[in-house]
Amino acid sequence: MEQHARYSTYLRWSLLRGRNGLCESYQLLQPDTAAYTAVALYILVSATNHSTGITLPAPPDLQYASSRARWINGLWFTSILLSLSVALLSILVKQWISEYRTRNLASARSPREWARRREVYFQALNSWPVAGLVSLLPVMLHLSLFLFFSGVVIFLWELDQGVGIWIAVLGLSLAVMYLGCMLVLLWIPQCPTSTPLVHQIRTASLSVVLSLLRVFATCLPIIFKAGDMIMSRTLAQRWRSKGPLSATSSTDSLLPFALVRSNALVRSNEPSNAPMSTLDRMHEAIEQVAARQRDRSALSRHMREREDKLDTSALCWLIFDVFDSDAVAVGIQALGGIHPTSPLAQRVRNVDRFTTIRLPFLALTRSASGPSVTEAIRAQRSEVNMRVHRTYGWFFWNPFGDLLQTSQFPDAQALSGSSALPTNYIPTNSSTRTSLHVIRTQDLRFTELLVYLLLCDFELFLDSDWDMVLEDLYAKDKLLRSHLRLSRPTRPPEIALADFLAQFSTRPGGDVLDRSNSSRLIYRLLRGYLGAEPLLTSPFLLDFLASPTPDHELDPRSILGAFRCFTEETVAGLLHTRVAAHKFWSALALLLTHAQAARAADPLVYLEHWSPCLHAANICAKESTAAPAMLTAVLSPVPVPGVERSIWSMLRSLGFWFADISLADRLAALLCTRMRRVDATASESSRYIDLFLAEMDPGDVVVALTTEMWSTREQKFGDRHWERLAVHIIQHCSELRPEWWLAVLDYSEKSGTEDERRMVLTLHAEISRCGPCVMCPKELGY
Repeated sequence: MEQHARYSTYLRWSLLRGRNGLCESYQLLQPDTAAYTAVALYILVSATNHSTGITLPAPPDLQYASSRARWINGLWFTSILLSLSVALLSILVKQWISEYRTRNLASARSPREWARRREVYFQALNSWPVAGLVSLLPVMLHLSLFLFFSGVVIFLWELDQGVGIWIAVLGLSLAVMYLGCMLVLLWIPQCPTSTPLVHQIRTASLSVVLSLLRVFATCLPIIFKAGDMIMSRTLAQRWRSKGPLSATSSTDSLLPFALVRSNALVRSNEPSNAPMSTLDRMHEAIEQVAARQRDRSALSRHMREREDKLDTSALCWLIFDVFDSDAVAVGIQALGGIHPTSPLAQRVRNVDRFTTIRLPFLALTRSASGPSVTEAIRAQRSEVNMRVHRTYGWFFWNPFGDLLQTSQFPDAQALSGSSALPTNYIPTNSSTRTSLHVIRTQDLRFTELLVYLLLCDFELFLDSDWDMVLEDLYAKDKLLRSHLRLSRPTRPPEIALADFLAQFSTRPGGDVLDRSNSSRLIYRLLRGYLGAEPLLTSPFLLDFLASPTPDHELDPRSILGAFRCFTEETVAGLLHTRVAAHKFWSALALLLTHAQAARAADPLVYLEHWSPCLHAANICAKESTAAPAMLTAVLSPVPVPGVERSIWSMLRSLGFWFADISLADRLAALLCTRMRRVDATASESSRYIDLFLAEMDPGDVVVALTTEMWSTREQKFGDRHWERLAVHIIQHCSELRPEWWLAVLDYSEKSGTEDERRMVLTLHAEISRCGPCVMCPKELGY
């Protein structure tokens, strides 16, 4: 504000002091007394000299307000008025701001009242256009200057055209530079010639463009609809004039309308693509303009495109150009936070100036008690991250070795080369990056590599991290001597690593610790989604899941991830061969065994435990030849060490809800199919029925049916699917053993609640009305 006032005062002084300019220019608007005197003398001379025959010149014009005088005075006095207005407004704005500060600094009865009062004033300041008025003051000053230049050019043009042209060239050059400095920011937002006026111009232009695009997008469907109506009427009139089309005509309509014999217009099945694509492009343009409007500085896209270069420049400035040692230490510590395989890390390592400084010592802040463990970790991690070449032989130079080795932090132990790294540690972002730093810069043995991988969170890995880890595994001489098959990355890297570790874990012999760490890593990988069909492309992973090794972790997320691997396509592919089917059932039995123990830690384990077996039951329902093997594997205990119960028994112990009842319904239908086959013996059928119904306790069935039925009705599904499923399973269970349904009726009568009793009686009446199931014999082929 003070600068605006000083500039306005200087401009006003310059205008008032100009000779034959501002103060005296107003005389050009007054009557010219010299011209009036000359006219009077001319009249007198003419009156006395009419007889001599001398011709006198024409008298001067008495018109005093010429257009040139009006332009000069109009421009100069407008410039003076604008300058004085800026001075006045600057004083007012300064008073407003002073009063705003005084109001906010005034005492209050309580902090809450002060905060409320401050918020009232602050909201009022934002709601009123004070900021717009302040940004308008420089524009008014600039405008007053250019008006002054324009008046000077007109003033000098009549006196001397040469001087007028020179002043006009200077003024136009200044105007071009002024406009160029402002408008260049619309294309180059990082240009340092930014002013508040540019922001106002950009906001206004984007608002206008956005409004036009929205109006056009709103009118576009109306235009297309009007075009369709005109075209349809034209075609209909032409069709009537030429007569109806032949009945044998099979010509498809090329328009979004199809003509029919009843003179009606019917929409064709396939919509027109042109209007949809045009509307999509229009909405995309609107989103882009709206995004540019939200970006007030217009620098977001520019910074995203050059983020690595900008980060490198910022770090170099902070480390080499700032004289505060603590700021330099913070910048050096930030080097360790860069991802080791990112493009930013590669760019920073290429800076030659980093080779001339001792990073670990400069990374310490000033402290009387010496460096802390956290600072030592950050300093050493920065030193490791800035190394370009791999170090062979343990370990790189470490000035904080004693401090790091005595620490309990996994990052400190990893950087110190300690052999006692934790294997049950929950990985973090910090431990992941520290391990990647060490893997990149140190030639680790296979045992050490497994331990460092256990400190990594694989969900944070980049593609370059996977490439680095897999290449490091390829280079291990021990693996080459063992003739283990390690696939090149034709598959996703997570599956390639899991399959390789499964080969090593299931291979006879080998170090016990390496096998245990490999198993832990496999289950870490299973926590994420490995793909649609990981077990079909990774046979060794299926061998690992089917092997009764004592290294399986009882981690709920790992067990859920393993269950998700058995998709419907995977199960269908595994059941085609006897060996793969045996591995599938063994793996499923082992996973269910661990799920029973993990359920106490995380009840959500049961969300996926039923899906592999239900997929298998649906597949066996379509392929009757696989049903006997499936019934044997599900109802009988799988011959795998460590598995004492059948799959069906373990599934029932994990819960009994909608999906489990669907599986029970499918198993009951398959059992009925097996009973009706001529090659099924009575003893075998009776054993299967006993194993199946032994887990169908009448009390559990009544509670599950009642709970699911009422919850389904509350959700208002509308299609009575649950009622049909309940009736269907009872039909098959009654066919298998009629007394089972009688036990259910007896339980509901003696021990059930009112809702359970009403539900069972309703189902009993429906079953008595429908009788045995007549659809499954046709679908299952009996």
